[in-house]
Amino acid sequence: MNRETWLEKFTDQFLLNHFKNAGYEINSELRSKLKFSCSLTSGRGSKNARAIGLHFDPKASKGAFHEIMISPVIEESSRVADILIHELVHAVIGNENGHNKVFKRCATSLGLTGKMTATIASPELKEKLNNW
Repeated sequence: MNRETWLEKFTDQFLLNHFKNAGYEINSELRSKLKFSCSLTSGRGSKNARAIGLHFDPKASKGAFHEIMISPVIEESSRVADILIHELVHAVIGNENGHNKVFKRCATSLGLTGKMTATIASPELKEKLNNW
């Protein structure tokens, strides 16, 4: 299975329920507008910076898709999953919230922890991700 297919399956088989259980729904309309890719991303800051995940707002996408990119250099499945969760939070609450309190409330309810611009899975979430 290729990486994009894995992201699709993981979203459909785990994350839809995970978000719903946390009180944040990825409804069918939003789900139909999610596009996933594993690709090198351009980072902010220094010229050599590389983001490990990005969410592009539908306004920036032909076809009005939420374009979510995960860096292919990340190999650990649970890390890929928590990066995907972080980027999906942006899709659910809107990029206009950045990493503010609205973002933090959603992210922490889903089991992300750490600095909001660089979240990681809490031990409890990582266990769930590894079990999937």
